[in-house]
Amino acid sequence: MDYGAFSRQAASMKFLVPYLVPRGSVQFALHYLLWMIFIISLYLLQKFFFDGGLEYGYVQPLRTVFVIASPCLIIGLTLVAKLEAQKDEISRLSRTDVLTGLLNRGAMDAVLANELPNLPGCLLLIDIDHFKSVNDDFGHAAGDECLRAAARFLRRVLPEDAELARWGGEEFVVLVRHQQVSEVAPFANRLAKGVSLPITGRNRPIRITFSIGVANLSEVGPVDALLKLADTRLYLAKSWGRAQWVGPEAEPLEP
Repeated sequence: MDYGAFSRQAASMKFLVPYLVPRGSVQFALHYLLWMIFIISLYLLQKFFFDGGLEYGYVQPLRTVFVIASPCLIIGLTLVAKLEAQKDEISRLSRTDVLTGLLNRGAMDAVLANELPNLPGCLLLIDIDHFKSVNDDFGHAAGDECLRAAARFLRRVLPEDAELARWGGEEFVVLVRHQQVSEVAPFANRLAKGVSLPITGRNRPIRITFSIGVANLSEVGPVDALLKLADTRLYLAKSWGRAQWVGPEAEPLEP
């Protein structure tokens, strides 16, 4: 089997899909009109070639074709649009962490694999400090609520074009484009200091902080090596007392 030819056909179909699937009422009407012109043209061509001409009596059969084709076209276009919407939703869900709504690990792996080779910037590996105590003291429902609130806080503080994903458990990973470690201090300091989170059903909010390991994308080549470097710096931040970020030249914060 020629797998190369199959992949090329799949790629061509992917290119054609936006033109074949109606999106919105205007495109739906345009698709209907174009398909109806195509069907009627086929009917007239076969009438011309097989019957030898377009005699006056073709109007009534043409009306029949129009009446039959219209509902079939409308139903077909509706089904195609619904199937494409469902496919888009399945694709979105496959890339999304259910709890936080962020990218999941698989989606972030794809982003890093595709963008890292030619992209200036840095990578942040972020961990919620003492997250286990949130689950132990307030329960797992409070822990889930804490993760959702932490995700919203990270999204609010990080640059708009940063890619943010839940990496697993209480860890998050961030790809910051076009900024080196020396440029991330303003928002990295704010992230490390954390935020107070109200927990439903509790009399007082809890305050969470973050430990962060930061690495320039240019420091090491392979993605795995870059993640390992950021992870090493993350645990260094924890060993230095948490609530701080560690880059290539970081030093422990004064107690």
